[in-house]
Amino acid sequence: MDPNENQNFENPNPNYPVGQQYPNNGPSVTSDTQGHSQPLNMPQQTPPPEENTGSHPTTGFPQTPSQESPQTPYTPPPQPASNSKSSSGVIVLQWLTYAFWGWTVLSLAILTVSTMASYVADSDTSTFTVYALAAVLVLLPISFVCDHFYSKHEPAKKAGASMVVMVIHAVLFALFCIGSLITAVFSAVQLAISSSDTTNTKVALYSALIITVIYAALFLRTLNPSRLAWIRKFFAISMVAVVAAISILGIAGPIVGERARRVDRLIENNMSTVQGGINNYADQNNKLPDSLDTLDVSGDAKKLIESNAIKYTPNSKPATSNNDSYSSQLSLSTKTTYTYYYTLCVNYEKSTKNSSGYSGSRYGAGSDDYSAYISAYDHDSGNVCYKGKTSAY
Repeated sequence: MDPNENQNFENPNPNYPVGQQYPNNGPSVTSDTQGHSQPLNMPQQTPPPEENTGSHPTTGFPQTPSQESPQTPYTPPPQPASNSKSSSGVIVLQWLTYAFWGWTVLSLAILTVSTMASYVADSDTSTFTVYALAAVLVLLPISFVCDHFYSKHEPAKKAGASMVVMVIHAVLFALFCIGSLITAVFSAVQLAISSSDTTNTKVALYSALIITVIYAALFLRTLNPSRLAWIRKFFAISMVAVVAAISILGIAGPIVGERARRVDRLIENNMSTVQGGINNYADQNNKLPDSLDTLDVSGDAKKLIESNAIKYTPNSKPATSNNDSYSSQLSLSTKTTYTYYYTLCVNYEKSTKNSSGYSGSRYGAGSDDYSAYISAYDHDSGNVCYKGKTSAY
């Protein structure tokens, strides 16, 4: 056999190199037609078990059988226990945030209506404006602070009690928003079809539109959708801007006007008291007082007299007398009644004349325009003189 042919000789047993003699106790071999040796009836050998060549769990090097360590069962890391107090605190903070924002927007709605009525309808809404402005200035900082702290703990997806709180407030804000929208649409229709004075309708329309937008923003802030993550910061900043704008308009309009009309208010509320003091003086002294300082009045009526806001003119018309006869059980008697006339002139900053044209100062007036009962609530602006009369027996 050619020695070069051994290169193509297939080694039947990998445990022995090619060219080495097999042991004698092995199976006999024979040569095929090409001269290759082949075992005769060689039984199939079972391959030796494979060694564990995996990596060591700690070192990462290939692991030999001697390095194999016993495996321990996997124990998950302990999970932190949920803090029930913290969860309850977050829910309370969530409720306070929604509630304070709701009260803030409600106060802002009242402030919006009163401010619009002052500018558009020239109405005296100073009382409502003062209360609404005070409420907004108190509630807005509280709402902003609650929102700031709640935003740090607000869950991205609410569930359980947090979901219930959100749904309750979201429904309320949605109802207010829809109600404002209905008012706006109704006012717009009224403007289109009405032929009478539409000043108050314009006030309702402008106010309803503003309130609808504010409640819509509050509704979105309550839901806080993940797709509109910016709505939370935008809502807080926009609320501060809106409150600042409407508050400035309220201060510059109704409140400044009320400050300028403090004397008007004082006159309107105390003119009847001053007239009552004149009547009492004439009844006790059978004459008119020479000055209002001699009247027995107190409180705001005395303050009005001391402010010299009333110009008093006694005996603006000569006194008249009337003899009245009456009978008693013994004789017939005659009583003389004297009527005294005077004027009270004041200066008003603003007119409160109503559309009916009724003047309260003329209540009970005769043909000479002198009245026994003076009402100062319905008047023009500027200098106004009231003609009064009183009787003494």
